[in-house]
Amino acid sequence: MSRVKKIKRTALLALWIIIISAVTFLSIRALNEHRNKLCHALVIDIDNNGFKLFMTDEQIRNILKDSIGVIEGMPMADIDLLRIRSLVNNLNFYEDITVYSTLSGEVKIELKQRKPLVRVFMPGGLSYYIDDKGLLMPLSPNYSAHVIAATFSDNLVFNHQDIFAKKPVEHISIDLHNIFLLAEFIRNDNFWNAVVSQIIINDNDLAFTTKIGNHIVIVGEPILLEEKFEHLLLFYKQVLEVKGWHTYDTINLKFRNKVICS
Repeated sequence: MSRVKKIKRTALLALWIIIISAVTFLSIRALNEHRNKLCHALVIDIDNNGFKLFMTDEQIRNILKDSIGVIEGMPMADIDLLRIRSLVNNLNFYEDITVYSTLSGEVKIELKQRKPLVRVFMPGGLSYYIDDKGLLMPLSPNYSAHVIAATFSDNLVFNHQDIFAKKPVEHISIDLHNIFLLAEFIRNDNFWNAVVSQIIINDNDLAFTTKIGNHIVIVGEPILLEEKFEHLLLFYKQVLEVKGWHTYDTINLKFRNKVICS
């Protein structure tokens, strides 16, 4: 290697060392300045996922204030972002939670609200939602989401300790899981979503009532739902539209390729 090339290589290496050292110095300096800076704003951004807010900005601020104090005015170094995230997560209203601080002295909380699929009324007056991921979630203190309702029979045994266990309903109760599967199918079909008024469980059978008659439709297990509802729609068109919507009290879809009425 020529002397000129060695000099150029050494100069280039020295330049990189200077650049890396400068970047490291400026980064440490910016970090220290950030830690010593006071928080001047708490910014809460909520994606309501198509529903009204389950909790308002003010309600979340008050919960944080009661647990860790007023965040605005705190030194950035003293703000526990993981604690903030944990407190918000315990509300059980959000599927995505991001908490971070900015170099300008802001603490930002970005939330995506969970999406309730069905409201379940349980024995003893308890009521909860099942969200679109199949997880139980509490009611909002602000409003009731406009979703399909589901009720249990009085003799159902349910372990209420699992309400906020944050595990799928299929691991909590087969009845809850069956309600979720039927509600999910109904929600994904515009016609049935408009027609079905309430899901019920009676003698371990799934059933529902509708807005277009006083009959109960017995589904049985939530299997072959597309086939069952195709038969029901055909029965509506060929029978009930001719005989009248109040002709039958019960329409049974439990048995494959059969519609039994009484």
